[in-house]
Amino acid sequence: MPFELVVVAGPDAGSRLTIGEDGVLGRGSAATYKLADPTISREHCRLALRDDRIVVTHSGGNPTLINGSPIDTQVLAPGDLLMIGETTLQYVPGDGGLGMSPPGSTRVTLEAPRESRVYLGALARLADQTRRATTRREVADIASKILREALGAERAAVYRQDGAQLFSEIGASTSTDSPVRIAAR
Repeated sequence: MPFELVVVAGPDAGSRLTIGEDGVLGRGSAATYKLADPTISREHCRLALRDDRIVVTHSGGNPTLINGSPIDTQVLAPGDLLMIGETTLQYVPGDGGLGMSPPGSTRVTLEAPRESRVYLGALARLADQTRRATTRREVADIASKILREALGAERAAVYRQDGAQLFSEIGASTSTDSPVRIAAR
């Protein structure tokens, strides 16, 4: 069964790679699956089809990230974001659906029309940038900045579930015990 990697951010945004055989993902002439991103290696990572799954193996050099975390070898789960250079690809199974996450994992799911790929790119940037944050304030600042950029909003803020403002890009923090939501206008 062929699989698809949908390019959601980077120079090839909007294109789809149909993965039907083992091969190399990169920008070089020998790559089985080529991308135009000059920030990726000629042979950035290897893709292997095993038991109806894609196994990604980093080839060295520039990092290979899955959902914002560096990998050596990892099996892609439906909906995973594969990040190489400035390119982000989302794994879509052959049937076009996105599956369930295993128990104990955390996954953010975004359902958006095809023309809304900018939001998937924003989620990839959010995952990549927030993994380096050490405080809730840093996470809130990163989330509001990316949200403003993705939506073209003038302002963005992070709120507690009860509606009290938790952080804004220039505001001070309040209690952090409640779950949060993000809003923009």
